[in-house]
Amino acid sequence: MSERLFKQSQSEHLAATVVPETFNAETNTMDVQFYSGAVVLRGGFWTEPYELVFEMTEEAADFSRLNAGAPFLLDHRADVKNTIGRTAGARLDGGKAVSGVEFVELADDPENAPSIKKIQKGFSKGISMGVDILERRIEERDGQRDLHTATKWQPFELSGTPVQADKDAFTLAKTSTEGAPPHNHKEDDMSTKNEPSGAQVALDEEKARAAKLAKENDELKATIALSARNTFIADMGVRFGLSDDDVEGMTGQSLESLSHGDAKDKILTMAAEKADNRDINPRSTQLSVEHDERDTRREGALNALLHRADPGKFELDDNGKRFYGLSLVETTERVSGRSNEGDGRSRRAELAMSTSDFPKILAGGVNKVLGTAYEDAPKTYQVWSSRRDLPDFKTMNIVRRSAAPALALKAEGAPTIYGKVTETQQGWQLYRYSTGLPFTFEMMVDDNLGAFMDVAAALGASSARKENSLVYAHLAANPTMAEDSKALFHADHGNLAGAGAAPSQTTLNAMFVAVSAFTDIDASTKINATPKYWLGGHSTRQSRAQTLGQFAPATQATIRPDYFNGLETVTDAEITGNEWYGIMDPRTVDTMRYGWLEGAQGPQVGRTIDFDTDDLKVKVTLNFGYRAVDFRGFYKNPGA
Repeated sequence: MSERLFKQSQSEHLAATVVPETFNAETNTMDVQFYSGAVVLRGGFWTEPYELVFEMTEEAADFSRLNAGAPFLLDHRADVKNTIGRTAGARLDGGKAVSGVEFVELADDPENAPSIKKIQKGFSKGISMGVDILERRIEERDGQRDLHTATKWQPFELSGTPVQADKDAFTLAKTSTEGAPPHNHKEDDMSTKNEPSGAQVALDEEKARAAKLAKENDELKATIALSARNTFIADMGVRFGLSDDDVEGMTGQSLESLSHGDAKDKILTMAAEKADNRDINPRSTQLSVEHDERDTRREGALNALLHRADPGKFELDDNGKRFYGLSLVETTERVSGRSNEGDGRSRRAELAMSTSDFPKILAGGVNKVLGTAYEDAPKTYQVWSSRRDLPDFKTMNIVRRSAAPALALKAEGAPTIYGKVTETQQGWQLYRYSTGLPFTFEMMVDDNLGAFMDVAAALGASSARKENSLVYAHLAANPTMAEDSKALFHADHGNLAGAGAAPSQTTLNAMFVAVSAFTDIDASTKINATPKYWLGGHSTRQSRAQTLGQFAPATQATIRPDYFNGLETVTDAEITGNEWYGIMDPRTVDTMRYGWLEGAQGPQVGRTIDFDTDDLKVKVTLNFGYRAVDFRGFYKNPGA
């Protein structure tokens, strides 16, 4: 048994039950008990099921958002239309989480008035809590599901819903029979005692609907647990090189006959037997994974998906032709080798999204489309910068040392004079940027691939623009340098023109003269700096081109110096003013440093299934860093 502590935000929705005795018609308010401390089952398609409980202490529970008037919604539909009240007075009371709810006036919301009345009268008894888990403790338990304890949590909304996960959470009754429905002790009229009242009929119908929804909820939990186990089996099967028959023989069994833990043990046993049969060296940690027919089918499906998204960029190969013209559901069924034609369209889409094949195929397509768009997008900062990837997000120091000390004349019998090497450090680090897009169940049913892939391509181009804009914004911000605590462009550095002027042979020559005076960090050794790139925006593009252009000189004074010939012009729209820059060759003088997390160049694509919405969420993450390193690598003219 082991424990882990996680500090990251994750939203959950937990349901509870209501009893209406505390409804006050005069104030239009009701008290609800929205969490009782019960342990509930959670988990997704791609994670093992686990048990979740919330720590009921003042230190753990943060009710600030509820007490500030958080929304009371219908079924977590977070919009103004479905906001039917607000919360207040949230608190812990005897180990329970309790809050007051003030409803909107029925006359002000006639559309939702029937739903509000059902809650107030007790016909709809479910209350669900939307909560952010800010910190959790995970206890790994042998032979049992892991236990997640929310040690810091913050509810952000309450909702009316027909079915609850926490059966012991409800509105607080005024009498001692807490949790019991109101009972009429008056004797029934003889003429009607065998006939139920209209209210009783409505209550019975509501109970029947609640029981049906509870049954469907249990079936959904079982489906989720089965999907999680089957996904685990499929992934472990690939990892240990098991055959499709081995994998499908296990995924075809029920949870009662093969639990998640039993499946894990069986896979490890099968892997060990395969290792014995192959006489693998026990000292070797490598496993040979064969490329089976299912992998080939996935590759063909991916090729067909890419060709469908952009026929001009992705050519259909022979493998992909097997899947040409198929819908996403049909493609997934063919890859998995299972046909669900007997089921309805909605059910087939649900089954397809629950397989391990579809997320891999779709994420692979997104990765390819996004990556291609990213590579095609212009990133001019890379022309004049140098790359160095970082192993983590900690601040790393770029160490710079001065040139070796100069040799001094040594007279006969005189001692050797020892020089010093000067050293400076400039810190930099990675930053994390992310966004995402959901592939919804509705998109699967509608076979709406094109729009999704268009957005993926746009995200690739957006990632490139993000990198480009970050670097140019850093250059324009004139950052402070660690070497002398002065700005990158500073008169003391000799890399800032005294007065702004438009590009011309005169101002360009002034730049060459200024950088030729640059010395090493020992302040004495000349480094013979020479500009390699002439950088500016579109407003200076023409004048820079004309200054370097070929023309027939009219006089000796207009002959272009030959040392201008090695200068390359770089133009980027991120430079919006008239300023222009000279930048040294980053191979000889440090200029701008950029990089990504090691092994994760450019935007990275991840995927997960949302437990509440059934959406396949594709997340795009960019781990990127940048920093101006040495002022000697730059020269700036403010322009005119």
